[in-house]
Amino acid sequence: DMYANGDGGCVYFVDSETFNNGFVFRDVTMERCTAGDRGGGVFAQLLLPWVHGWSCTDCTAGNQGGGSWMRNQWGGHMADVYMTRAVSANEGGGFYIIGGTYALKRFECHHCKASQGSSDPFSCGSGIAMSTSATLDLQDVVVADHINCGMQITGGAKVTVRRGRFFRGDVQIGGGALITGAEAIFIDTVFELLETDQGGGAFWAHLASTTVTLENCEIHR
Repeated sequence: DMYANGDGGCVYFVDSETFNNGFVFRDVTMERCTAGDRGGGVFAQLLLPWVHGWSCTDCTAGNQGGGSWMRNQWGGHMADVYMTRAVSANEGGGFYIIGGTYALKRFECHHCKASQGSSDPFSCGSGIAMSTSATLDLQDVVVADHINCGMQITGGAKVTVRRGRFFRGDVQIGGGALITGAEAIFIDTVFELLETDQGGGAFWAHLASTTVTLENCEIHR
């Protein structure tokens, strides 16, 4: 069990010069890490993440990024990331990503929560929240049994989801995803068994600057 009053409940990384342009995780397990502010498991900015096997269970953040908070990571690669019961008081139960370019393969987030109890339905992203022109290539993703929207894409961010599955969510708006002023491309993706209080069972998209593309997707039940 680890706790930080501020950022990075378990690990805090900042500055590419200090960490030789990045950090490396290989088969890393984190459990019950808590941050009073951002990044319950990991807080990282201005460097490259090289992640190959990371399990994060019962990590929480008092603000954003229950599993991880990342900012301005220009490159790197992440694969085989599994989060269970990652919780944030605000956006990003699993990941909160602000700025930068990211690639993530084989990501699963089960029973994750973002902004539970919040009166603002646009505060969500139980699996991943993105903002400020962040770009994410996401492949083979599962977000299931989540509280509030599975993904939140805002502020000029862009995500491409290949082979995704969003299901069994209990959500205010945007069961699978909430897209506002951003771009989302879903390819070979399934949205199912998503319940919303206000609308957008599969996803909710608005604002003139928003673009959503669906290719070979299924929306049912």
